[in-house]
Amino acid sequence: MSKLYATVTGVTSHEMLTIVTFDFYGQSLQMLSLDMQQKLHEGQRVVLGVKPWTIGLLGMRAEESTFVNQLHVKVQKIEKGSLLTSVLLSVGESRFESVTVADNSLTPTLHEGDDVVAVIPAGEISVTEICDG
Repeated sequence: MSKLYATVTGVTSHEMLTIVTFDFYGQSLQMLSLDMQQKLHEGQRVVLGVKPWTIGLLGMRAEESTFVNQLHVKVQKIEKGSLLTSVLLSVGESRFESVTVADNSLTPTLHEGDDVVAVIPAGEISVTEICDG
């Protein structure tokens, strides 16, 4: 599980649906939750969990994507296996991983040090820890 340390910047609820907005190194992330059990409020620091295989990568033409969560990241390391490719990404001091199938059309063009856009579906983000009350 990739861990992202973020700060809550907004919480909007309607019936059982909640959208939480976070600041992650100056970039905005949104989490979509049904029947959220945690009580979150603005200014809270949290740890977000994201499964590495749900983090997609785009070239720098992210404006063509419909994903709400688009993070500008740097490729730190690429490990190519026979079935999967693991890409270690960084934003600020945070490091997290994206895993794709080995024959993905983008991975052959990726290099360490490249700037790319990581996309994360809002429904694939969860709060794994609340750091402060």
